Amino acid sequence: MGNQVLAVVMSAPKKISVLFYVQLFDPCDSVRGFIPEWAEALQRHPQVNQVVVLAMRGAEAYATAPSGIPVYSFAGVNDKFTAFSLPRLWALLYRIYRKHKFDVIFPHLTPRYALFSLPLAKSKKVPMVLWYAHRQVNWQIKAAHWFCAKRVSSYPASY
Repeated sequence: MGNQVLAVVMSAPKKISVLFYVQLFDPCDSVRGFIPEWAEALQRHPQVNQVVVLAMRGAEAYATAPSGIPVYSFAGVNDKFTAFSLPRLWALLYRIYRKHKFDVIFPHLTPRYALFSLPLAKSKKVPMVLWYAHRQVNWQIKAAHWFCAKRVSSYPASY
């Protein structure tokens, strides 16, 4: 896992709970198969009290990860996300928050997840730390950059 992410975790004044917001949770996926491993590495960190995963797809088979990490799935109809899906996503985010009371939202590589999380983040004063590692900078990354407390990347041109 990126050293910058660990630096953010280690700088926390207390042990924290993290909502790890990812595109896909599937250890067998050829592109994002590392995500369950990252969640487990984050869970083992001494400054982390709990990790909760919210996957936009691919997590339907998991109620928990093998290490006991709670995994929630937001799978839309045929994996198509539309504006009509937002109220359902917000309801799920609030339900997860009520159950796990996470201290930080960690959207992985998808700035729109930070934007989707804004109502909860602002109303509950939960900071967001966005991981982004692409050189393509569009309006979504610029907007997410504005609302996230910290931004981390392994690629200097990302921001």
